[in-house]
Amino acid sequence: MNNRLAPPVPTNALQVDPRSQLALMIGERTLRIFRQQYGNPPVGVPAFYADLRFPGRIVLVFNPNLVGCNGLSPAFIHRLTVNLQSRAVKQSKLHGRVCLQVAYWPESEQERPTAAQLASVPLDLDKQPSPLHIPIGMTKSGPLWLNIMEMDSVLIGGARRMGKTYTIHGWIQALQHGGKTDLYLWDGKNGGEFNRYAGHPFTVVATDLSEALQKINTAVFARQRAFALANVTNLPDYMALGKTDLRPIVMVLDELADLPPEAESAAITLVRRAGAYGVYPVIGIQRPDANVVNGQLRANLVTRIALHTSTPSESRIILGKSSNANRIPNIKGRMLFEWDGEWIEAQGFLVKLPANGQSNVAIPLITNVEKALVQYAIDAGGWFKVREIAEAAKADHLEIGRDAINDTARRWEAMGLLTTTQFDSLGRRLGRRITPALAQAAALAGGLVGQPDLSDLPDFAHNDPDFDDAEPD
Repeated sequence: MNNRLAPPVPTNALQVDPRSQLALMIGERTLRIFRQQYGNPPVGVPAFYADLRFPGRIVLVFNPNLVGCNGLSPAFIHRLTVNLQSRAVKQSKLHGRVCLQVAYWPESEQERPTAAQLASVPLDLDKQPSPLHIPIGMTKSGPLWLNIMEMDSVLIGGARRMGKTYTIHGWIQALQHGGKTDLYLWDGKNGGEFNRYAGHPFTVVATDLSEALQKINTAVFARQRAFALANVTNLPDYMALGKTDLRPIVMVLDELADLPPEAESAAITLVRRAGAYGVYPVIGIQRPDANVVNGQLRANLVTRIALHTSTPSESRIILGKSSNANRIPNIKGRMLFEWDGEWIEAQGFLVKLPANGQSNVAIPLITNVEKALVQYAIDAGGWFKVREIAEAAKADHLEIGRDAINDTARRWEAMGLLTTTQFDSLGRRLGRRITPALAQAAALAGGLVGQPDLSDLPDFAHNDPDFDDAEPD
C-alpha cells in the first residue's frame, strides 16, 4: 500500500461488508503511523496488505524490504496500539513474512455483542464438555467453556461486587462435577466462603495456607520422580502413556490481598514451576493494585480475566496490557479476556451456591478394591498402614500388591483423603489415618459393612497440627 490502502470500493459495498470497512479504517491508521515511523514508501511499492481470511482479526502483511526481516519496531507497535484504541496488536511471522495481527475488538457499539447474546443464563453442569472444562459464560458465539489445563494458570479480578467469587464458585462446582481433578481451596476467610465444598473426597478446604502449599509441594516432588521414571516432562504426556495414578491439581487462592506473608513466597514458587507437574493455580483479586499483585506472580499467570474495573490502570494490572475492562458494561458477571489471539467479552453464568457443608455436586465412586482397603483401615481403628493392609488383601486374595497399595496411599494423601504420617511422642512412626471424606466416599459407594457413623471418627481430621509430612510407609 502506498497512498491508497486498496482500490476504491463502492459505498454500498462497504455498508454490506462491515469487516472491510473496519479493515479499511485500521489500514488507514496503520499507514499513517507507518509513514511517521519509516517514511513514505517508494511510489508503486505497497507498505503492507490486509488479509481478511481470519475471523475476529485482521492480519497486516508488511513488505520486508521496507521494515527489515527482523520485524517492526516496538515503538511502532506501541503507537499503533494506542492509535487503534487499545486493540490487541500482536507481531508474528508467517512463512518468513512480517505480520501484525490486529483484533477487531473493541468495536463500535453496533458491532459489540447484543444484550440477547450476552444474557445471563443458569449454569448447567450437564453441559460440561469434559471433566476438565470450566464455565466462562455467554459470548456472542454462544456458551463458552475452557479446559483448565489449557488455561494453565489464571488471574481473575475486578471491582468489588462484580461477580469474581461467583465465577470461581462455578469453576469449583464444574471441576467437582467432573471428578477428575484434586482441588485445594483457600478463601482468606478461614473457610467461610469455600466450606460449603468440604467433605468432597477430592477437595481440601484449607484454613492453614502454608500447610496446604506444603502438601502441594510434596505432590510436585513425587511427580518429579514419577515423570523421570516415565521419561516425560509434563502431566499431559504422562497421562498419554495410559497412567491414571496422577490427576491435575487445581489450587484456588481467592483474595490475593489476604495472602499471609509467610505463604507468599511458596505460592509464587508453585505458580512459576508447578505447571509442568499438573498444578494449575487460580488467583482471585478484588482490589487490582500493583502493590497487591506481585510482579513476579503476575508475570507467570497465563490467562487473565477482568471483570469491570473502575480505572484503566486497574484493567492493565489484571490483563497485563493496555485494555478496556473499565469500559465494558458495569454489569455483575461481565468480563473481558484474551483467548487464542482474540479479545472476548462474556457474561458469566448464574451460579447457585450450596449451603455450607452441603455441596450439590456428585461424589465420585471408588473401586471395589479401594473400598476393601478402606474397610481394612476401619477394622484397624482408622490406621492405613500399607504393610498390614497388604497382608489383609493377600489373605482375602485381592489382586493388588503392596506397591499398588502404596501408590494408592500416596494419591489419597495428596488429595487429602489420608492424613500425613503421624508419630508418637517419642518420634516413632505410627502411620496415616483415613479421613471422614474417604470413609464417606466408600460408604456412599456401598462397599462397607458395619461402617461406623462419621461422628465415631472424630480424630480422622487431616489438618491436625501435630501431623508431619513424611515419606509413606
